[in-house]
Amino acid sequence: MRSFPQIESSLSETQQQFDCFVDRHVTGRVAIWEADGDGRLPGDTVKMTVTSREASDDVAERRRTVEFMALDGNGHWEPMGCIRHSLKEFEALQGRAVQLESTFVIAGPGIPEGRWRHSDVEPFIQAQLDDLEAARLLPMRTRITKPTTEACAP
Repeated sequence: MRSFPQIESSLSETQQQFDCFVDRHVTGRVAIWEADGDGRLPGDTVKMTVTSREASDDVAERRRTVEFMALDGNGHWEPMGCIRHSLKEFEALQGRAVQLESTFVIAGPGIPEGRWRHSDVEPFIQAQLDDLEAARLLPMRTRITKPTTEACAP
């Protein structure tokens, strides 16, 4: 499920909550957590990444991704779902005006596919975010080298 890009001057409450959640759990670029919860998350391991780049003096991009994973019967990491928030910031008039372009992607069990309005995607994001907040996340030191969920690949 992917939202159409939305141009706005400020982030919605769900966008702010998701970004703050990821930023709280990631120091540097990547953090890996074991999820100890009630089983509502699509996996028992959570990998969070934050990437950013300056496309030009007036355009900055930031991407926050949460990947849900589990070990399969052979001990290999299997992607179970993901959430990605992409945010582009455009400055105009020498920084006096800012426009934001925001896109959400969410994939996993029970999530429809296709492109949807932001207002249709955000309830799925909020539900998954509520489950993440309710889970106890324990830091892991294991490196996960399995590629990302196809739906959340850049």
